[in-house]
Parts: sequence; structure tokens; C-alpha cells
Amino acid sequence: FTKKLAAYAVIAEAALISSSAVAQVVYTDVEDQTLTKNGDFYAIDFDKDGNIDMQINHVAFEVIGVNVKAAIRAIAPPVGFAEGVKGNSVLVTNKVDYGYAAMLDAGYTIYADKAFTFNAWGPNMVAFQSMKNNQAGTTRESTAGEWLKNANRKYLGVKFPIDGKVHYGWIRMSVSAPDENNLTATIHDFAYESTPTKPLLTGAGTNSVENLQKLGISIFPNPSSDIFNIKFDNDKNFNAKIIDITGREIYTKQGISSNEKIDLSSQPEGVYFITLENDDAIISQKLIISR
Repeated sequence: FTKKLAAYAVIAEAALISSSAVAQVVYTDVEDQTLTKNGDFYAIDFDKDGNIDMQINHVAFEVIGVNVKAAIRAIAPPVGFAEGVKGNSVLVTNKVDYGYAAMLDAGYTIYADKAFTFNAWGPNMVAFQSMKNNQAGTTRESTAGEWLKNANRKYLGVKFPIDGKVHYGWIRMSVSAPDENNLTATIHDFAYESTPTKPLLTGAGTNSVENLQKLGISIFPNPSSDIFNIKFDNDKNFNAKIIDITGREIYTKQGISSNEKIDLSSQPEGVYFITLENDDAIISQKLIISR
């Protein structure tokens, strides 16, 4: 699966950090990525630093006489069985059990007092399907994990370090069991709180268009065949960068001001992402070139 670097960063709320700054929820929208068979995976780099922070895997395996026909699990890199030196981990239903990942609704607060773990038996299982136990000549079919109940666009809570400091994030997924031998998992989008140790609400950061409007920024026309206009309702300047869906940078400019015209006539049709950044905010928006 090709990772889509569709980075959306939006203003979450004001906060005091050292002097006066703005806390940001950095939101990433991706084309739905569906895992259907053993070996499928999707890697997530929350902060776009080139390091994978969490990986969702579709697996089938056998351990200690237990044959798991299908399972979805969240793995912290490097792929291993423990939280390890990086400190990446998943919010779970109960820290003393096998570490099944909690299925969260929108608006749930992810913070330090919640149970995070990477269980040595797992690593963290999102869901099991049709687990056969052939020990002592017996066969037992079972399923496990909250995500098998009704996991339609629910949230997985995670934490991971940036420069040694803890940050909280969420991954929105759907999990279904088409039959007793299979599972599918679809990753829709994800986000993290850029302020270390700051609690994060699941679903926070998803309304990028509304936040652009609040900041008095408009980008039009969109879709466009070639020229995109950027207008600000204030006198602030932004640095601009545009990437394609592979993360390749196709445009960059320092200090753009209102009524900027960006010519993308040399680029092929498709989806692109513009990021506008200054000392107060990082705002991104999807651009579509259509001819």
C-alpha cells in the first residue's frame, strides 16, 4: 500500500506554551486503505518525520497451538512485542488482559491516565477472527476484541514520542468480518496533538475547511485546471508548500501574501496538498487539478 501524505493541520484551540503560541491538531486524510489478507499493512507517520509511528497489520499466525485464521493488530516499530525504546503504544480496554485495543467513539479524551500498553503476547490485537485451539486434542472457535462489535469509522487511541516527549493521536478505522475465517480493516484518516502531553479528543482536527474560514483564508477555484488563487482576510504572510500524493514537493514559496496566484499548469491532473505555515498556524488543504 502506498502511503498517502495528505497532511491537514488545523487549529484546535489556544494554549500557553512557553510564551504565547497556538496548539495544533495535525490531521492527515488518506484515501481509504483496506487490509483484506495476511501480510497487508498500512504504515502511519503522524508527524511526517520519516519514521513510522504505528503500523496496522492483517495477520494469520500460529503460536503455542493456537491457530489464528485472521487478526488485525497495531504494531509499533521496530516490529516487536514490546513498547520498546520509542514508547509507542495503543490505548487498550484493560492493561492486565491480553491488550485488546479499545474501540473509541468520537469525542473520547485520550490522555496520560488511560491504559496504554504493548502486551508481550500480542502485540496489541485490534480483533481476532476464528481462533482454533488444538491443544489437548480440542478445537475451539472464538472471536475477541471490541472492534468486532460494530466498528464503523471508530477510533484507535495511540501515543508516541517526538524528541523524547509524549504525544497523543488517533486512527479512524472500520473493521468487519465478512465470514468466520476473515477480517477486513479500513484505515480512513488519523491525527495527533502537536503539543507534548496535551490530551486529544478523538475526531479532533477533521474540519479543515471550517478552520480555513475561521482564519479568513480562501483558496479558489478548487478544482482548477491550472491557476489557484489564495486570499487572506488579514495582513499575515504565510510560507507555502505543495506536495503530490506521493509526498513529492512540487511548489514552495516563502512569505506569500493575499491575492497570490499559483500556477500548476505544468502538473498533471490529480490530487495535491497545499500547506500554509507561519508562526501561529499550520493550515493545509486538498487541491484538485481537473481538465
